[in-house]
Amino acid sequence: MAADSLTPETDVRTRPNPEDESSPSTAPVAPAIATSVIMIEPPAPEALPPPPPVVEPGVPEPRPDEATRVEIVTAPKTSEERAWGLGFFALVTLVFTLATLAALAWNWSYVVRLSGLPAALQSWAWPPFPFPALPSAILATIQMVALGAVAYRFLFPRHTEPWEAIAFVLGLGEGLTGLTGTILALTGHFTFGWIEVVLLGEISAFVLFSLPFRTPIRPSLSRWVAVVRSLRPHPSPFEWLALAGVVSIAVLVFYQATVERIIETDSLIYHAPLAALVYYHGGLPWIVGGGVGLSSSANYPQAFSLLGAYYYAWTGSVNDVYLRLLGAANWCLVIYATFLIGRRLAGRPHGVLAAGLAALVPSFVSYAFLATQETTLVMFGALGFLALLKATHAKQPGYAIVGGLLLGGAALTSYQGLYFVLPVVALYGIALLRRLNVRLQAFLQAEPLRLLLILLVATLVGSAPYVRNWILLGDPLYPFYRGLFSSPYLSPTTMGFAEMEWRSVALDLASSGPLATSYWDFLFQFGTNPSFAPLSLAFAVPAFLILPAAKIRRKLELACFYFVVLAAILAGPVPFIRYVWLLIPFSAIVVAGAAFAALRALRSWAAVDTRARPARIATEAVGRIPVVVLASLFILPLVAGFGGNAYFFGANTSQGDYFRYFGRPGTNLWSDLQQTYGSDPSAWRWFNDHLQPGQRIASLEYRVYYIEAALRVSDTMLYLDSQEAEPLYVMTDPGAMSAYLQAHRVSYVFVRSMDWNGFTSAALPLFQWLGSPDFPWVAIFGKSMIFAVGIQPYPDVPAGNPVGLYGIAGLTSPEIFLGKRVLRIQQDNNTPRVSVFTPVNPEVLVVRYWDSGDGLLVLNVRRAADKTWYTVDRSQKGNTSTWRTAVFPLPQIAGQSVLELGLHATGSDFIVDDIEVKPIVEPWFALYGSQGNRTFPNETRPSAVFIYLPFLMLGQRLTVTATAGGLNLSVEVFRNLIRPELRTGWWLQYSARARIPALPTQGTASPRLDYTVAASGTYTLVIVLWSPWKAGITPDVQIAIR
Repeated sequence: MAADSLTPETDVRTRPNPEDESSPSTAPVAPAIATSVIMIEPPAPEALPPPPPVVEPGVPEPRPDEATRVEIVTAPKTSEERAWGLGFFALVTLVFTLATLAALAWNWSYVVRLSGLPAALQSWAWPPFPFPALPSAILATIQMVALGAVAYRFLFPRHTEPWEAIAFVLGLGEGLTGLTGTILALTGHFTFGWIEVVLLGEISAFVLFSLPFRTPIRPSLSRWVAVVRSLRPHPSPFEWLALAGVVSIAVLVFYQATVERIIETDSLIYHAPLAALVYYHGGLPWIVGGGVGLSSSANYPQAFSLLGAYYYAWTGSVNDVYLRLLGAANWCLVIYATFLIGRRLAGRPHGVLAAGLAALVPSFVSYAFLATQETTLVMFGALGFLALLKATHAKQPGYAIVGGLLLGGAALTSYQGLYFVLPVVALYGIALLRRLNVRLQAFLQAEPLRLLLILLVATLVGSAPYVRNWILLGDPLYPFYRGLFSSPYLSPTTMGFAEMEWRSVALDLASSGPLATSYWDFLFQFGTNPSFAPLSLAFAVPAFLILPAAKIRRKLELACFYFVVLAAILAGPVPFIRYVWLLIPFSAIVVAGAAFAALRALRSWAAVDTRARPARIATEAVGRIPVVVLASLFILPLVAGFGGNAYFFGANTSQGDYFRYFGRPGTNLWSDLQQTYGSDPSAWRWFNDHLQPGQRIASLEYRVYYIEAALRVSDTMLYLDSQEAEPLYVMTDPGAMSAYLQAHRVSYVFVRSMDWNGFTSAALPLFQWLGSPDFPWVAIFGKSMIFAVGIQPYPDVPAGNPVGLYGIAGLTSPEIFLGKRVLRIQQDNNTPRVSVFTPVNPEVLVVRYWDSGDGLLVLNVRRAADKTWYTVDRSQKGNTSTWRTAVFPLPQIAGQSVLELGLHATGSDFIVDDIEVKPIVEPWFALYGSQGNRTFPNETRPSAVFIYLPFLMLGQRLTVTATAGGLNLSVEVFRNLIRPELRTGWWLQYSARARIPALPTQGTASPRLDYTVAASGTYTLVIVLWSPWKAGITPDVQIAIR
């Protein structure tokens, strides 16, 4: 009997459904040979008289939720039909098995991680109570459900099927609350007072208007007992097993939603920030300009974020655990809606299997516990489809209104919600084409009218954010479709780069790597990527080929919602692969139908009605192989549920402890953020500690949720990919860039670790000047860097000096030493650095430090072309316990207008009270290519002229000739840049690399030197006068570098 209860594909005869209000068919029923009779559910009591006939009688649908008698009708099968049945079963089983094995093999690296789960569970401890202001959150939920209940009661004053009523009540509660929140947010009245006034007013209005339609019913105990009995599902063992599996996954989803913090990228970009922004500002703040971040997404439909803000208003603070729990709860509602759709179209066992398949999609499970809109969006679409199925065969317009409200809720949640409206448009057109024979009367028939009503209600409910965007921004789908709509708040330059970033990310996700070349990769990945099994194209395409032979009703509607939505996704502006989650309810129904079709085909081959009981049992067991194969994928959502992996797209890239929320449910938030995003969260924390009121940040950073000022002050961020930053793309003068940013109150420029190789940063001239005196370093965290805007001089340095002590990154906090305000260069710290403009005349970096103890201060310069550091010079401590000044000549590097200098201390800390750039006043020092005074001085012994050569690379050839009226000269090359204070003995402190003439000859009349550079670095060319010195002797020096 249990095996028979899994059989939805038998011929069924039912009473007409009272809530469908369609007249029963009067066609005679052919006699059938009943081999077994099964009562799937106990009969429900008759509460209503049969409805009167309608003008256009609908086709009655079997209702598996009511009393149903199932009769297996058999007929003799030919050998050819039996052979086809066996082949059909084998083909379906083979396809499903291969696809399942591929999915398990691809994700086996995740599966093997389950071996670490027992150790994590052993160290598990109760986390701190995670539900702040829980009583208020419960009251908020009760109010939302009450709103859905009174709205449903208003639309359906009579008794309706209770299981579907539960789903519609929950969906209507969320949809109407989201609609109310959208209107209040757009009008700037999103406060607790306004929310309660409006919602309580809606509840009162629905109750008041329901009174005239209420049917008086005498209260009786027997009636309530009948209602309770009608809710008893009487599941079979198979259904109990499926329910246990779904519940276990749901428990994991709710656990992860409770303990995991807001870490996923989409959550950080706009779902969580928008909920907080609306709560803090009492409405939607004005944030426009395009780009990847809030300048675009603050203008998206945002019902999910507003539902989170609704809970914030009730609980009195930003408690994002309720935002995460919304996603988890709506995942459960998606599974439940899939069950109801499957039950309505093919029977309860079919619905159970379809719900189980929908729960097995590992990527959907991994996003169910995140603060993202995906589960909410799919929930509205699935319930809207269920209402559409009921609306087209119902007399009253209630279900059409419900369907429109739910599909409008999808449009309020995301632009993707519009994809659910397109199949309704297609079905409306098909319904009219079916009735062409009645011409204009086709528009007045029941089915087209119901579909048109769904479209009208969905348009009315979901239009608020689109109308607002069209009126205020000039683009209802802002910032997309720029070619169709012209918005004055979008820059073609910045939006072009933003769209490149979007497409790059979309293609990377579609290919699980950076090798994608086109959107054909999207289809390929959707067909083969195991993160979407068992509802990927590898399963769905064969199932749709089988659909004509499956015992599923309303095939047209099912196929239309699947393929029209898929086509809309592919035709959309940026098709992210996760958008295919919109198809989960529909593909689950079809794949489950394929499994049952295979079972029916095997029965046809085995002729189970004429075989002995053991043979029938064996046939039924073998027929369940496709179901068992699909159920084996249960391990994938378990892995996702235990590990909390939010990037389950086939790329095993997550690092660290996979089960950290089980072994350590109180894991530190910032350590988790750093594990996911590297050094960027350290910069976020720095801003929380240092950003002052009124200051702004210029950045490409869009993950702003943990930058506190960005949530409380809406214009804290100047997004470098938005319209506000467009003038920076054409500026070349760093001073002008600095002035522009300062005029817009920008105090810091923040560069994320990933920005150094991005599309936008490569096109933004500002990045070339970061680290220059106009944008000095403030803080460095690995590759994440914060720069100040404008020259930051040391208070004691004369005005105009481009370098000051407080413009240097990596030094400790100021301290008082010997009555002076000083900073400390810590030993063995690679962070301290300063930047200066490349000198056009000889200059030195002067560092004044306290000379005590033993230690060495090394100045390094970074060559941008090869990103390599080279030593310029060193200063050794003398332990004199006095203030000492170290002087470092500044080099020239071809192609670099700014020098990045690193200060590295070894042996001990260096306490410094001043760092400056000063010109070299000694006239016998010159730069290569300059017209400096090269007259031989009397101050050096021997008399010499020093020329700082540009940075030389390994293998370059240096050719020098020098003459001075026949006087004896020598040409010498020394490694590094000789300090200008040396009057003699420089050959003892610096390494000589070449000399003409060779010693012991001191000089010749016209020396010529040819030297091939043996090591990249800085060099000093010294022309020495060996003849007696006379005033005014100037050598003629010719230098060639090849």
